[in-house]
Amino acid sequence: MKSFSFLGLFFSFLIILFFSFYFFATGKFFIQGPKIILLNPKEDIRTESRLIKIEGKIKGQIKNLTINNEKLYIGEDGVFNQKINLASGLNKIVLKAEDQNNRSDIITRKIFVIQ
Repeated sequence: MKSFSFLGLFFSFLIILFFSFYFFATGKFFIQGPKIILLNPKEDIRTESRLIKIEGKIKGQIKNLTINNEKLYIGEDGVFNQKINLASGLNKIVLKAEDQNNRSDIITRKIFVIQ
């Protein structure tokens, strides 16, 4: 009888361990907010062009994506791209992705247009 109790306790421990790991792994998806992966421009840049193409992808669930507070269309696969006209001098571009729980990811790029 004692071996049966030990065996039951051992399997109970394994089941609890399995479910703990499962909920931790899947729950992480629900806890984390959206993530912006910016492909272009990757860094702050200097350019002579007054037009720049912003390209990237969103990971996670998202309510909206904005560039300088203007809504941006996101494809079903999470891909986005937008051309932006720049002024001479320093331009600041702010991308903000927000989910239904108001968690957000923000990326800022500074683009200097050489006159």
